[in-house]
Formats: sequence, structure tokens, C-alpha cells
Amino acid sequence: MAAKKTIVPAEIVDGFLDKTYAIDAAVKQSMGIEPAGDESQESYSDAEKTHLKSEAERLYQKQAKKLTAAFSGRNSKKGKKIYITAGGPGSGKTTLLRRKLAEGDIKGVYVDPDELLLEMTRFKSMLKADPNSDVMRVAAYTKWRWGSNYVSNAVMNRAASEGRNIVFGTTGTSPATPTLYENIKKAGYHIATVICHAPEDVRWQSAEKRFETERRYIPKQDFLDKGNNMFPDRVGEYFAYSDEVSLYWRDGLEKDAVLAVEAKDGKVTVHNQEALDAFLGELASHGKPVNWQKCVKSYETRFEKPAQTPVAASKAAKPFRR
Repeated sequence: MAAKKTIVPAEIVDGFLDKTYAIDAAVKQSMGIEPAGDESQESYSDAEKTHLKSEAERLYQKQAKKLTAAFSGRNSKKGKKIYITAGGPGSGKTTLLRRKLAEGDIKGVYVDPDELLLEMTRFKSMLKADPNSDVMRVAAYTKWRWGSNYVSNAVMNRAASEGRNIVFGTTGTSPATPTLYENIKKAGYHIATVICHAPEDVRWQSAEKRFETERRYIPKQDFLDKGNNMFPDRVGEYFAYSDEVSLYWRDGLEKDAVLAVEAKDGKVTVHNQEALDAFLGELASHGKPVNWQKCVKSYETRFEKPAQTPVAASKAAKPFRR
């Protein structure tokens, strides 16, 4: 019997269970205090690891129940599809994704470490103990952050093994992005990348608002590294590996993201030049300019049919004779 397709190698998924965390250091950083470096490192107990495995199963089943066979990627003539977001923290990816899911533009098992974290029982229990405490929010996030990464990757692999469509909410900033995309291709998926980005000040305002309204915490250094340094390095890879790309730009906290570019069926179309210019300008302002023409070429050339050689063309032109 052929092995079931998965996307993330098991050693990477299980590796999240062995990660360590330092709650005291994270709390100090959130208060603007530089950690001394001697804060105790903690790790998940065997009981907590078992709990996380059961959480992955529970949350997968919860997602699967929302889908019908027609919308899950099963028995679909168009094949399986995965939607992957990309962009700095606070850029509006989750808001855009929620809207598309609500409107039915995209359907699939929704996998997002931050979204799943909010549904994890022990994370919610920590917050419930002191719901108005900012310190408790930071502590709960730090404690269960790696756990939510384990759960999200386990859920994604389970969805892939059952041939379901997947909606993957992520910053897409990891240096391992090309490997991830290659694994997704090997699993037989059509890749649609949804890029959404915004100016740094808008992204930070958004991150602060999410902390107040949704109890979502992000360390400032993590915010800067992913949004200003790591994301720009990945832009070319999205176009080099995806079957479809849509690029959105959001220039205000209360504004909707605007579709700037769409790459589909081998053709890159600019819908809003001003938004594209603003996107490229934001990346360049952090010393990370992107070669836009190279992005376009890397996408479009993958869909070009190889030209016939003169010899092949002449053979093709000869009439059939008995």
C-alpha cells in the first residue's frame, strides 16, 4: 500500500514538542526590560506532549466537520489546492483570509498556529485564570507557542494525508520555504500564495490592536525580523514555486487590503501600479529591494512551452505515407 502523502517531515513536527521556552525572559521583554540571560528554560512534560497530540486530533476533526466532500479537495476534478499566506506580522493576512473564507472564495482545512492557539484548551485556561493581565497573556503565549506550531503542522499533515484542500495561515518567512513548497508539490497540491503586506507603522499598530482585542502577543524583535528582514528575502521564491500568486497591499490600519498583482495561468497582471510601487518601496526602505522583473520572469517562464527545433518542426510537417 502506498504511503500517505504528508507535507512536513515527522521529525520537524515532533521537534516542536521538544522546544524550550523561558516565560520570565519573555515577560521582561514585553515590559521593555532586557533579560539577564539566566532565566530558567522550561520544556513540555510527557503529559503535556500527550495532551498536544490529542489537541491536534480534536482540532483537525473540528475543521473537517465544517467541510463537505465537494469542498475538501476530495473527488475534485480540479485536484487538491493549498492556499498559503505570506507577509510580515500585522500586515492583514489573517483579516484577508477570514474574509475570503467567510465569502466562500477559498475552502479547506484552516491551519494557522496563531488561530489554533486561541482554541487550545490549556492556553485558554491560563488566560481564564487572570483574563485582564497582560503578563498572563505573554506567559500563556510563550508557554504554548511551540505547542501551537506542533498542532498546526500535525493538522496540515493529516489534511494532506486525506487529500483535503488546505488553507495555511503563515508569515511564509522561513528560509525553508522552498523546501516546504517542494514538499507540497510532491504531495500533489496546486499552490496559491496570497501575499499581504503593509508599512511597518501600520503593521505595528495592527499587532498592538490584536494584543488588546484578541490576546495575541508577538515579541517586538520577532515582528521586526520577520517583517523587515526575512519576508523580503522570500518574495522571489513565492513567484518561483507557486501556481498562482495574488499580492495585496494595505496602507492603513482601518483600510482593506488592495489587490495589486495577480499571477495566474502563466501570466502576471498588475491591477494597481500605485499599490505595487508602495509594496516594493516598503521593502527597499529596509534595505531589502526586490527585483520585480526577475519575479515576473521566474513565474512566467515556468509556463512557457519549449520552442520546437528546426529539425523537429520539419519532421512534424512531413505528410504521413503508407
